[in-house]
Amino acid sequence: VKDDFYNRYLVKNSLLTPVFALFQVNDSRDNLINSAIIDIVDHIRTENIKSLVEHVVDNFSDVFKGVDYVSTFKSIVLKHEQNLEMRGGGADLGAEAGGSTLSSAAEQHRKKVAQEDEDEAYFGEGDDDEIGPQPAPGSLVSYADDP
Repeated sequence: VKDDFYNRYLVKNSLLTPVFALFQVNDSRDNLINSAIIDIVDHIRTENIKSLVEHVVDNFSDVFKGVDYVSTFKSIVLKHEQNLEMRGGGADLGAEAGGSTLSSAAEQHRKKVAQEDEDEAYFGEGDDDEIGPQPAPGSLVSYADDP
């Protein structure tokens, strides 16, 4: 879920604290609880929900520091470092680099929309004149001796 209000609510009220406390108590057992928590962390990482990535790494990295049976936790730490580099790197590179990336993405979106419009126009055109004469209603086959 990429709802910023919901994510801020999770962070503000520390609602992930009991989740990671449960993960810590569960230790490295291979069960549904650990799998669900690993899936939550993986979802946060793959969707790159920046506020939650930062919150999880800053507050709970000690909980999953020794976990090496999955790469999810190492991957979220790496994602956090990449986000920090992007945030710091974007300021160092200046607005021009960030603007060109944004305009490039916007240009790609415009091209995609234009292509979809062309496709719709092509397939939406009537082909009635290319079909030819239609049989009379009620008859499937016309014979020479039919009136």
